[in-house]
Amino acid sequence: MVSIKKKVFFAIIFPLLTGVLFGCGDAQGNGIYQQTTAAMDTVVTLTLDTNGDAALMQQCIGTLTALSQQLDCHTAESTVGRLQTEGRVVCTEDTLPRLIRETAILQKRFGSAVQLSCRPLTALWEQAEAASALPSSSDILAAMALVDDTRIALEAERILSVPEGFGLDLGAVAKGYAMDVLAAQLRESDADYGVISASSAVLLYGQKPDHQPFTVQITDPADGGVFGTVTLTHGSAQAVTMIGTSGSYARPLIIGEREYCHILDLQTGAPSQSDLASVSVFCENGLMADFLSTHIYLGGTAALSQHLSAEDYRILAVDTAGKVYCSEGLSFAPAKAVQP
Repeated sequence: MVSIKKKVFFAIIFPLLTGVLFGCGDAQGNGIYQQTTAAMDTVVTLTLDTNGDAALMQQCIGTLTALSQQLDCHTAESTVGRLQTEGRVVCTEDTLPRLIRETAILQKRFGSAVQLSCRPLTALWEQAEAASALPSSSDILAAMALVDDTRIALEAERILSVPEGFGLDLGAVAKGYAMDVLAAQLRESDADYGVISASSAVLLYGQKPDHQPFTVQITDPADGGVFGTVTLTHGSAQAVTMIGTSGSYARPLIIGEREYCHILDLQTGAPSQSDLASVSVFCENGLMADFLSTHIYLGGTAALSQHLSAEDYRILAVDTAGKVYCSEGLSFAPAKAVQP
């Protein structure tokens, strides 16, 4: 499915060396730049050791801006917006076609719990929140009938078309995809180190200036505090770790006086009732991390075992009772006593 709103679930704990270098894009004494910008429907913080390339920060921000303009389903002028209203678009760039192709590969491997063509359903629940009234069963069924990624047609590599009434909502994958694009950009540059956080999607690049491990702080889904930390070590200068997180505990849908999970279950057409509270995925591919965090969250604890033993990604999950599920090889340290 998709997350209507993906939230801020991470905070990167910077070493003392960079923790004091918050300067709105000004270069610090050790060549590290930091800047915050609005993009991808969230606040993005970029911290980069550009190795003397002062233009790199603005290039990365330009990339985020361009991706936002193409992929935002709420903007009529975006590529995604035009596809919904016109039914057929010729893409000037490979951005959206590539995202669709790569998501289809993930769906073939993991299943179709996450689908890009879910805009009719997410729009229905957005309208329900605005009207403070639950959608009818018939409206839900009608929206669900329009969710089917196999009906997204890609012709001649860059020509996309969808049936009437269809629309794309890329909330479950767009930020992770953006991290992949930025990682490629950093690899082509002279950057030595970078941390880019787009709320629920995070990119850790290269090695920190002091060569210490990265420390990622995980939010406690019960109270919003610090649940624990994951320590990650990069063994090479261009190593990448992507992190994607999904959960039910932040900024819920509020309809009437009741709160609902912002992640919709395509099996029911309604907000998820997963017995997981939070899922974080760690791997080398941002789209995969973003996709899987929602996919695993929707599958609940019953489907966790296959993910805990995966070879090309690691997960940290917390269920609604506070029990922790952690892949072997992932270095997690709880901030307080948690259920084993």
